[in-house]
Amino acid sequence: DAEGVAGAMAVLREIFTPQGVAVPDPVDSACVRWGSDPFAFGSYSSVSVDATGEDYDVLAEPVGAQLHFAGEATWRMHPATMHGAFLSGLREAARISDSLAGFGKV
Repeated sequence: DAEGVAGAMAVLREIFTPQGVAVPDPVDSACVRWGSDPFAFGSYSSVSVDATGEDYDVLAEPVGAQLHFAGEATWRMHPATMHGAFLSGLREAARISDSLAGFGKV
């Protein structure tokens, strides 16, 4: 929502503007409310009793060069946690960046 984006932009500008870095407005934004989503209710993943770390690794594998998966369900070291979700996002951003660099686009 607009209020959340405005708040985030204010914080980013407070951090970076004093360093001489301009922070542009976002091109687009999305605000999810998993806690009130009737299909999620703020849920997180769980695996079967006989699951292994390899199961998380399989979920994390990209499909081709264009479809990447992030989220706590794809991070074997910290599944079902916020930091697992965050770290998996960094992992996928790096994979995408490396992929684009191979095409001379970064």
